[in-house]
Amino acid sequence: MAMGMMGSFVVHPKDPTFRPVDRDFAFIMSSYRFDPGTSLPKVAEMTEFNIWTFNARVFPGIDVMPVRLGDRVRIRMANRTMTAHPIHLHGHHFAVSCTDGGWVPESAQWPEATIDVPVGSIRAVEFRGR
Repeated sequence: MAMGMMGSFVVHPKDPTFRPVDRDFAFIMSSYRFDPGTSLPKVAEMTEFNIWTFNARVFPGIDVMPVRLGDRVRIRMANRTMTAHPIHLHGHHFAVSCTDGGWVPESAQWPEATIDVPVGSIRAVEFRGR
């Protein structure tokens, strides 16, 4: 996944049997500054932000990630903010499957309940829906 100003794009492997998943989600964490009484963000502000977003949307307007029981799920997260972000999935443990350096070999993946996504970085996690 590469991150750009308006979104992300995912390049899937040529081999469809390489690490297949049932559900594949991607989101970008961003931050913006809104001055009181305004509706236009200062998008270039990097240190005095007051709004946090996933895919440029603020909670509760964030899209849900629906999965079925037993689905193999991948979530790709990119951090465009100036702050590292811990991400936690309630009720799930996951394996860290991809970093900025590429795919983590299955033998080297590690289990987590929370993953820290550093500034300007991308992380991907995988788990079974339950």
